[in-house]
Amino acid sequence: MDGPSVELRQNIGERLRSGEGLGDAEREALASDVLGRVEGELANDVARGFDQEPDQVLSAVDAWAGLASYVVARTYAPASPWQLRIGGWGRDVPEKLREATNTLRGPLSAAARKLGAVSWTISVGLPWGVSVGITWT
Repeated sequence: MDGPSVELRQNIGERLRSGEGLGDAEREALASDVLGRVEGELANDVARGFDQEPDQVLSAVDAWAGLASYVVARTYAPASPWQLRIGGWGRDVPEKLREATNTLRGPLSAAARKLGAVSWTISVGLPWGVSVGITWT
C-alpha cells in the first residue's frame, strides 16, 4: 500500500479548483464525484496489498485520509474558498467518505495490531472529513 501519488493529489487539487464559481449543489456534486475517484484509487491501492512495515501502512492510511479530508475541507470548511450558503452536507459526500473509511479499516486494523495499539478509530465528520486515531498504553 503506497498511499495517493503526487500526480493524483495534484489532479484532485486541480479538479476542485476548476469548480470555483459553481453553485452550492454543483460544488457538492463535484466533491462527491471527486471522492468517488479517491475511493476507487484507494481500493486499488489496498487491493495491491499492505504487507509492508506497519508504520508504512499507517502512513499510507493517513495519506488517504488526508486526501479525502482535503476534498471535504475544500468544499465545506469555514475558511474554504467556497463557503456554501446551505447548511450541513448532502447525502452523497458522507456516503462516499464512509465507503473510503470502510476500505481503510483493514489496513488500519492490521497496522495498529502490529504496532501494539490497544485501540484505533476512524471517523467521518463535517467539515474536516476523515480522522484516524490510534491509542497505545
